[in-house]
Amino acid sequence: MMKTRLLLISLCLLSFSLSFAGQGGPDKFGYVWLDSYQSGGPTYQWKNIVSPENQVFGLADDNFKGPFPISIGTGSEFHFYWYPVDQLWIGSNGYVSFSPVNLASVFPTIPDSLDNKHNFISALLSDLTFGGANNPGKCYLKVKDDSIVISFINVPFYSQTLPNWTGSNTFQIILDKNDNSITVNYQSQSGTAMTSTDVKAGIENITGCIGLQAFYAVYPAANYTIKYYYPTNSNYHVSDGAVRYNGIPFNRGVFVPYPSTNPLTTSISNMGNLKIAPPFNATCQVKNTLGNVSLNDVAYFGDTLFVQHDTLVTFPTTFDPISPGTYLYTTRLYGVTDDAVFTNDSAIQEIIAIDTAQNMYELGYCGNTPDPVGISWVDGTGGVGMYFKPLTYPVKISEVQFYLLSNFNNVGCYVKIYDDDGPAGGPGTLLDSSFSGSPVGGAWTTFSYNNPVIINNGGFYVGWEMGGLNITMAVDKSLPISHRSYEIISGAWSEYRDGLSQDFMIRCNLTKTTPVDVAPAMIAQPQAGAVITAPTQISFWIKNRGNQAVMNFPVHYKFATLGAVTQNYPGPFLSAGDSILFTFTTPLYNSADMSGDLCVWTSLPYDAEPQNDKICVTVSTQAPVGIADQEADAGFRIYPNPFSSYCNIDLSKTGNKAVTLQVFNMSGQMLREIKTNAGGIYPLQRGNLSPGIYSLRIITAEHQLIRELVIY
Repeated sequence: MMKTRLLLISLCLLSFSLSFAGQGGPDKFGYVWLDSYQSGGPTYQWKNIVSPENQVFGLADDNFKGPFPISIGTGSEFHFYWYPVDQLWIGSNGYVSFSPVNLASVFPTIPDSLDNKHNFISALLSDLTFGGANNPGKCYLKVKDDSIVISFINVPFYSQTLPNWTGSNTFQIILDKNDNSITVNYQSQSGTAMTSTDVKAGIENITGCIGLQAFYAVYPAANYTIKYYYPTNSNYHVSDGAVRYNGIPFNRGVFVPYPSTNPLTTSISNMGNLKIAPPFNATCQVKNTLGNVSLNDVAYFGDTLFVQHDTLVTFPTTFDPISPGTYLYTTRLYGVTDDAVFTNDSAIQEIIAIDTAQNMYELGYCGNTPDPVGISWVDGTGGVGMYFKPLTYPVKISEVQFYLLSNFNNVGCYVKIYDDDGPAGGPGTLLDSSFSGSPVGGAWTTFSYNNPVIINNGGFYVGWEMGGLNITMAVDKSLPISHRSYEIISGAWSEYRDGLSQDFMIRCNLTKTTPVDVAPAMIAQPQAGAVITAPTQISFWIKNRGNQAVMNFPVHYKFATLGAVTQNYPGPFLSAGDSILFTFTTPLYNSADMSGDLCVWTSLPYDAEPQNDKICVTVSTQAPVGIADQEADAGFRIYPNPFSSYCNIDLSKTGNKAVTLQVFNMSGQMLREIKTNAGGIYPLQRGNLSPGIYSLRIITAEHQLIRELVIY
């Protein structure tokens, strides 16, 4: 829950009720709704889809997951308003959407054309949460040929007090592909939201100008149903051309090199239900933050744009930045006859030109002037994040800077860096986590890295997380906006709810570096096809394929299904281009007959080419020939076995000749070697051996055998 609050006012037609009115509509398209209290309305009928294979994972607090495909084969589409939808997103706050939108408190009135968050079905739009210790909330999705069912089971409201949830809500949304109706079942409800006026139910179309709000500021009764009926013959006909995005989807900001030549593209869409006939055109303008225009251009359309079709336009003139800095790339659509919605006729993308000739360069989408209102979470555990993609590789993140609006409690905060190797390019591997103690408000804080994070490809996320109460991150609301901002709640990342109008004041300094690449070149011992009958040292050649000397990195080997053996290459420094023979101190030995791959690999942090870090050969292990027969003939006995403190080994038949006793662990590492010619009964002490299973190898001039030892 943020401290910030926005007043949301819609200029579109509103259809809503302050209480359960039993029915509502029609909206402009023709949807009407009836509830189960209304004569002729729907009958409450719960569909049970709870099963492990249907569970949706990853929902937390104020986030969404998806997209989930909802079409199975031809002819199984679901129509929402005048357009078919084939995928959906599920929001933790009690809604599904057909576009990736994060609906979070303060929730908009339905419909609302001004917030740019449209195309959704709200069942119980409120501050729900799947986070907090022992939260019982779960979500399930079942897609069938004739319907889609989304069930929210025992999902509580967010609470500021531990365990940060309260109450319980069980409800479901049913999308019927046969008649395109929408049914919402409410099975049970208890507790209250922090802000009761946030509790809303309704539907809103893709433009945000059409919708129905069935209720708000009230809580649904148990075993209650609302059904939205799709119009049989809609009289709604609308011409609506739109600029969907500039450059890349969602108008994401980009960094470009200076100097460079950059084609300018924009996606134009027909979002209405009437075809758009030419002539119409799109214009583009690029200017810097001082308002100086760098480029004006226009693209003309000669072909009809059909319903729900997009076209990607490339403007004739390329953008060649005249200097490093921030630029606003704006497009506008003109000439669409009777265009009904003007709010979607333009788009702005942020383009930042970076002088990559410098050894160090800065990545950041914000300016230096914060808005008077920042962002904080009332429980002191939330966070924010930004995504950055370098222009050169490899680079090291030498500094992260963040601007705090205030820090009244003088608490610390965390700075975390994640690789973009997560699902759908999201935050994945945690590359670094550091704590900044008591940063001051009203100024930039610089966090320097003694062990810099190396980025070899792709991009990275910088996360900032509160270390206590009343520490506030600054935001920048000046145009352009990057649409690269995220919020972090209970460790879960999601698109920032106000990411269309704000950037967080986080930036980083990158320093060019040389590639680091260490890889195994060849396994020296054993060779491919070898048969191993005794403990064998594993040796392989390590080659430095990068451009800087390295040492102190892990090396590993593993045979077949046996456990991996890990050691550290301690040095000397391996210079660029050089190779060195490395031998593991732990030998390979297996008392059973086995064949499989023997693999060796390196795991140097920030390795530029991880795909070349592993090589394998196929070898076999074999117990010494005739061990069983030799053991019987030799008459060796071991007792007691299992044992706790010692066992007796009968060597009376050796005739006082030399005997070697070797004890190995299950990884093949020799732990103890004893040489004796005493004959008789030899007491083998447990010593420092931990409870477990070991191998005892007995070697004489005539015999060689392996026995299992069990220590308890």
